[in-house]
Amino acid sequence: CLTHHTIHNGIYSRTVLIPAGTIVTGVLIKVPTTVIISGRVNIFIGDKVVGVDGYDVVTAGANRKQIVYAEIDSYVTLSFPTEAKTVEEAEEEMTDEYEQLQSRLEDSVNIINIGE
Repeated sequence: CLTHHTIHNGIYSRTVLIPAGTIVTGVLIKVPTTVIISGRVNIFIGDKVVGVDGYDVVTAGANRKQIVYAEIDSYVTLSFPTEAKTVEEAEEEMTDEYEQLQSRLEDSVNIINIGE
């Protein structure tokens, strides 16, 4: 799984490529985030289903799990304000289930960009 991480100017953004035909079940996100979707997905956020075909920006509250089904190769980005200086700090702020994140798996691919 490919995850892009960016920390810049007090914002952590995490982008995951979800290949076509894949279902991804997320961890419990404990902070409110902005979710940016590019592709064709059905995303279950909290108690609602959002279908996206193309591009959309969705607000998502704290204390939620997400399930995403990608019909085509799709990208999902979540962003939130943080004082974290490392990806690990940001992930631990985002969820108490950070050890279950795909980015923490031994064979994961992470691209990290930490700005000033």
